[in-house]
Amino acid sequence: MELTGSWVNQNGSVLTIESEENGSIVGEFVSTKGRAARGITYPVIGIRNHNLVSFSVNFQSSDHDLRAITTFSGRLEPGSDPKIHTVWILAREFEDAAQSKPTHVWNTFLTNSDVFTFEESPFD
Repeated sequence: MELTGSWVNQNGSVLTIESEENGSIVGEFVSTKGRAARGITYPVIGIRNHNLVSFSVNFQSSDHDLRAITTFSGRLEPGSDPKIHTVWILAREFEDAAQSKPTHVWNTFLTNSDVFTFEESPFD
């Protein structure tokens, strides 16, 4: 199964995979979560090895720099209702949107899991 197209997680955030070639993934991510990230498009790069998928979101755009990166690692569940089950780690330099409260090493990282459901293919 090709990964190109739109994938939506349980929070409504959208991962759009624009290209997948030779195991490399390129796309963009729009979050519905977070004070500063919500509604802004951020770049995605990743890799794929059969049904294993890993991609990173750099929360830096031409207008916004949250000084944060999230890396997702997961497994594709192909079929009639394809999903990508992931765990993620967010690394951040600041605790607050104003970037006035730097994180300490012990609270730089947040982790959780997301499930992305395939929404649409650019080939439909």
